[in-house]
Amino acid sequence: MNTMTITAHLCERERQVFGDWRLRVGRNFIEDGVVDELCFLQQKCRFVFVLKEANDLGMSLVEFLKNGAPGNGGHTWNPVCRWLVGEESRVFSPTERALILKCIAVMNLKKGDREYDGGYSTNLKGLDGVVKRDREFIKQQLEIYAEHPPVVFVCCGPGLLTMLSEHVFNNACIQSYFPIPFIKPYNDREVFFVAFNHPNAKVSGLVEKFQSIRSLLKL
Repeated sequence: MNTMTITAHLCERERQVFGDWRLRVGRNFIEDGVVDELCFLQQKCRFVFVLKEANDLGMSLVEFLKNGAPGNGGHTWNPVCRWLVGEESRVFSPTERALILKCIAVMNLKKGDREYDGGYSTNLKGLDGVVKRDREFIKQQLEIYAEHPPVVFVCCGPGLLTMLSEHVFNNACIQSYFPIPFIKPYNDREVFFVAFNHPNAKVSGLVEKFQSIRSLLKL
């Protein structure tokens, strides 16, 4: 199967999952996923950023990133660009961000209606309930990208890795001997889910920490 056939398959599978998921969530469904399919598949190691939810309901997160996360989006996505390119303090323009972010995938665990207060102080208990409710759809979307290893799912924020472990992967053991906690739910594939900071976290050393994922997992 050539690359173009694979990318078309990726897009179609996303549309199928979102169609059923949208029926459950209702209005204000947030579309996310692979930003640029061909660029994503051409990467030596593919990164999928897993977040709690988008700030603007009803948006297409993919289109937002294709445009370089303009405006206040830079507060979240400029740090992600730093992690990816390994530059600690650089400020990227929207055009530069668009070029960097086209090679990733991004997904929110919560796709739409606000059943808990979002923002900076997420009600993790409420989010946990949403992940438990939507676990089948979440797993379907995760597996679209997991079929193209090596893949690292970067779980951005406290509690996200634990929620996926408990509700999506049948209490997969979270490994603690690696400096960054992770699970490896597929025995036959180099697919890792790692616990990481949210891009808005005011923590130093995150670029170095992110780069250690590649080296320590030998990816």
